[in-house]
Amino acid sequence: GVEVVNNSQQTLNNTIDLHRLMVLCRKHIKMLIIWTLLAGILGFVIAQFVVVPKYTATTEILVNQRHTNDNNGQAYNNQQADIQMINTYKDIITNQVILNRVSKQLDMAQTGKNYHMTTDQLKKAISVETQQNSQVFSLAVKTNDPAKSALIANTVANVFKSRIKGIMSVNNVTIVARGTAGTQSSPNVKLYTLAGFVIGLVLSFA
Repeated sequence: GVEVVNNSQQTLNNTIDLHRLMVLCRKHIKMLIIWTLLAGILGFVIAQFVVVPKYTATTEILVNQRHTNDNNGQAYNNQQADIQMINTYKDIITNQVILNRVSKQLDMAQTGKNYHMTTDQLKKAISVETQQNSQVFSLAVKTNDPAKSALIANTVANVFKSRIKGIMSVNNVTIVARGTAGTQSSPNVKLYTLAGFVIGLVLSFA
């Protein structure tokens, strides 16, 4: 009997606490809304005017060695070999041998701007993306300047294509899509604003 009474008392206390919480929320609803809106606006302002925007340019590279007298079986084997080779190419494309040459070419580029980047900076700016069973992989470059991103992406692709012949003794690399002026990839203004709303709501509620 005592246990039933205790459970009932606990349920009653919980109900009372929840009721008090709802009363408090209604009482301070304007404050909740104001702080939520202010935090959302702050998130928008930070994303729009404080965080340095980044722009990504992408080139697409095809790995496809040319074979003239292959039968269907041999052609398939060669295709699979090219796909497997992409994993090696991902490491080579960010190797010092490639990036040193890219850095020098950026210094000599006649663009009217100083686009100098060290090999370490280049390595951090570059990312390589592949798709399963595809002979095409993407080389993406992210910087704070759309033209710079495109220039670096195309320079890396060109240097890689010319140097891979000597490094691997193959000629199976083709640039199928060159990078154009980078598109803004960060910050995500909508995400920052939404995060501001959520944080503002939680803090004002607390």
